[in-house]
Amino acid sequence: EIKDIAKKNLVEYWGLAVVALLMYSVLLGIGVNFAFSFSNGFKVSSNSSSSIIAVFLAPVTIGYLSVHYNIYKNDNPDFSDLFKGFRDDYFTKVIVLFVKQLFTVLWFFVFIIPGFIKAFSYSMTEYIIQDDYFKEDGINAITLSRKMMDGHKIELLGLLLSFFGWFILTALTAGVLWLYVGP
Repeated sequence: EIKDIAKKNLVEYWGLAVVALLMYSVLLGIGVNFAFSFSNGFKVSSNSSSSIIAVFLAPVTIGYLSVHYNIYKNDNPDFSDLFKGFRDDYFTKVIVLFVKQLFTVLWFFVFIIPGFIKAFSYSMTEYIIQDDYFKEDGINAITLSRKMMDGHKIELLGLLLSFFGWFILTALTAGVLWLYVGP
């Protein structure tokens, strides 16, 4: 049902969805690649500064999800929604997303299965903090996500598995198919 509604609403906003996907990819890619290059004398390798820059660019994800959420609701989506994460309580959003990732990683240290369960439990956090109606303390978004996902984790797993074939085809096309699958 979710996929059908999204497809129906995407017809009118396909260009916006593709441009938002490209801009989202470019912003995250430039930030992380710059961190790799800068801290290693402009040699590409993994390091902690890329993680720090990725944390501060995390609100881009909120904006990207906001674009698609507004397309899904057919609520006048706009390209400026992509930068919504940088408006209003930027540091709160950065902290919440950092804490969410920290909790998820810590659960993965416990064991793989609890890590996946908690990743699914926390999966609505970005959607909650991008919502204009959510005015509570940011960390409560993680708790609210956990409560919202009680009894729905298997449904989310089913939704993700329904895209498995598309993920394989996307990999086979060197990511080009993501312009269709991503939105």
